Parts: sequence; C-alpha cells; structure tokens
Amino acid sequence: MIDIIASLLHIRIQGEPIAKARHRARRQGTGIKCYNPQAQQDNWVAYLLAHELAGRPPVEDQPLEVRLLFGVAKPKSHRKYPAVKPDLDNLIKSILDCANGILWSDDKLICRILAEKIYVDEPFTDIKIYKMSDN
Repeated sequence: MIDIIASLLHIRIQGEPIAKARHRARRQGTGIKCYNPQAQQDNWVAYLLAHELAGRPPVEDQPLEVRLLFGVAKPKSHRKYPAVKPDLDNLIKSILDCANGILWSDDKLICRILAEKIYVDEPFTDIKIYKMSDN
C-alpha cells in the first residue's frame, strides 16, 4: 500500500481556472501551420508557479500525489455541483502541463491525482503536492 508521508507544496493561483485548449491548425501559403491558441496563458501560469517556488528545484525521483481544487465563478442561477464548462479533465491537463519541469521534473512521477471543481465567489486554483511512500 502507498501512503502519503509529507506535504511538499501548496500553491494557490487567484483567478478563473484555465482549461487546456486543443491545438489549432491554419493554412499558411501552400502548407498548414499548427499552433497553440493558449500559449500566452500557459506561459503566464508557468511563470506564476516558478515565481511561487522562488528558485527551488523541481521534485525529482519520488512518487507524488497531486490534489487540485478548482474554484469556478458562481453564476446567478446554479446547481449544487458545477456540471458546466470548463471540463474537469481539461483543467487538470492544463495545470499538469504548465507545472511539468517546474513543480516536478517529469509528470511520470505523479501516481495519484485527486481533483474537484466547486463554485466560489472568487475563482482560484489550489495545487497541493504530497510525497508518497511504499509503507
């Protein structure tokens, strides 16, 4: 059984959570050019994560559990649970992609992900990383 033995990091990013967008393609001359329509947003999240670490190296060579909490803006009329866009899996992918090489050396280290999307008055993204042990 794998148990959590230590909390390594907790980061909160204020603002509406950003979901992973699909790459796009467009014609350019006689060819096709692929691009990431979300590159600026990804770079901004990566910058915020790196700034929070303040020069601390990424976690290496240990299994990790990542807990993500996405607080999305509460609409005027809403249900108890936010079964609305953005999709939870796209929110997860966005954070994991932006954090790779910054919070951890490689996302292969992530062995468990717990994620939740909730309604809040002030949107945010919480990232908690835990070291796991084989005890």
